Amino acid sequence: MRECEDIRLAQALAEKLGSVGRNDWLRWVRMWGGDLEGGVKWAREMSEDSGLPEGTRRAMAKMAQGVMALRDSLERLSPSERLRVFGWVARLLQIRAK
Repeated sequence: MRECEDIRLAQALAEKLGSVGRNDWLRWVRMWGGDLEGGVKWAREMSEDSGLPEGTRRAMAKMAQGVMALRDSLERLSPSERLRVFGWVARLLQIRAK
C-alpha cells in the first residue's frame, strides 16, 4: 500500500517538475534530498544566477516550485521514504524524456 502512495506522490512531483531532466533532479537529490528547505533555497538562488545556462536556471526554478508545492507531503515522510519517492521521480522523468 505504501508503494502506491509513494508512486502517486512521485507522479505529482514529476508533473510539477515538467521538463526537468533526470540528471538535474538526481544532482539536486544527492545534494539536498535530506534538507528540503536548504534545497529549495539553493535551487532558487541558482535559478537567479545569470552565469548559468538558461535551461539550468529554468530547471532549478521548477525544482524549487515543485518541492514547495508538495512540501507538506514530503516532510511527513521519513528520510528513507523520501529518497524512495525521489527515486520514483527520477524514473518518471527518464520515462518522460524517452
